[in-house]
Amino acid sequence: MSILTIGMKHAGKGVSLLRKSVLCTKPQNITSININKLKYVQNTGEDVFELKNTATKINLQLKNVYNIESEISNPEISKRVLSTVEDYCNVNKNNNLFKGAKLKQDFLDNIDNPSTTSWDYNTKDISITFNENFDWKNLKQISQELYDNCEIPNNNPNFYIYRDCANILNFKHNPYAFHFNNSRHFVNGSELDAYRLSDTSNILKFNSSYVAARMSGKKYPKALLTMFEENGGNTNLKFPKPTPNRIIQGSIHHFKNQKDAINYLSKHYGIDGNFIDTKQANLFAGAVDDLSKALGSNEYFRGLKVSVDPTPFENTLTKMTLSWNYATGKAELFINPAYNWKNAKKLNVSDYDELFHPTINPKDTYIHELVHWLDFKGNPTRFGETEIAFSSGKTYYNQKGKIITAKVSSYAPKSPGEFHSEYISARMNGIKFPKAVDKEFEAGWNGPVLNFPD
Repeated sequence: MSILTIGMKHAGKGVSLLRKSVLCTKPQNITSININKLKYVQNTGEDVFELKNTATKINLQLKNVYNIESEISNPEISKRVLSTVEDYCNVNKNNNLFKGAKLKQDFLDNIDNPSTTSWDYNTKDISITFNENFDWKNLKQISQELYDNCEIPNNNPNFYIYRDCANILNFKHNPYAFHFNNSRHFVNGSELDAYRLSDTSNILKFNSSYVAARMSGKKYPKALLTMFEENGGNTNLKFPKPTPNRIIQGSIHHFKNQKDAINYLSKHYGIDGNFIDTKQANLFAGAVDDLSKALGSNEYFRGLKVSVDPTPFENTLTKMTLSWNYATGKAELFINPAYNWKNAKKLNVSDYDELFHPTINPKDTYIHELVHWLDFKGNPTRFGETEIAFSSGKTYYNQKGKIITAKVSSYAPKSPGEFHSEYISARMNGIKFPKAVDKEFEAGWNGPVLNFPD
């Protein structure tokens, strides 16, 4: 028999809500329960029967409708389990998804773990044991804190149970792969992709987190689906239709020629610009407009020079680069004429799907590089020394730093400068992140304050 314990250790500051749980040996005296709002009404009566009766009714429904053997006696847990099972079965139009699964409840020693999963890939038996010592009453706040600390991909209070159910479904699909994924990890850079959804490179946990995250209805890059499919995930599962990714269009220009766009940038922002074509000039002007609006000033890009020049580029894959000298405080933005600009929009989508960048907005190519300028000009010495240290391998993000920055994109952990540019590109499109990501940005950002659009 192999045992998996899914740790959800709370890492927030101060006294953890999880630490407020206490070991107990008998249930509290409860006279009634509002099963819809899950609010306990307590007094000194002896009506524990109603609490148990509620859980018993749910257990019967799990048995009769979904073929699940449940011994859960806590209605707080059983209500959430039933709701989650219904979600899975409804979207997959199959009430037998969890057939034969066993659900238990016990006082587990580790109060930080909401549950454990036990399985035997020879007999094909799998069970979930929910922890009565876990602080289920404060699950909403605990989930928010874990999300803000980048330990789970969303703040849905039912995420734990979605993930437990995902373990059952992935196991039933391929018991052998599920068993061995418990000791397998993504390596050689692919762990950065896994960090988008999890706080570990473990493949079993990634697969269950992927399923749970998809059940939230959010859209994710295609690379995550590929990782899931290639590593033993349940490829037969269906998920709710995802909400389309948000793109804030911002400023849009329709200059008929480069000259008009260049004059506009010079007159309004003091930028000396040159571009591949008029389309690029329009996008660049829009990017400058958007950032200047967020900055509350037209003065931050004064003195910037933009040139079309192949000299700084070693290949045709790099779109643009900021050439800087922190000793002199001077910098110049270069555009690579050898890049495939005609297919830039398509390539932007590809970069998003491969987790390389956080959005598909064509304007973000220019926002990304303009952010480098703001970062550099804010503190040329700090920017330069940090980027040199990271590029030379003298320093790098530790594992926690990688987990935090990879929530933005798999390119963001390369260096603080790339993280800042990726972060702002996302925020300018209305994308929000856990508090730990915001704090990492605030701690390293050299540029001026930006007021991001909602």
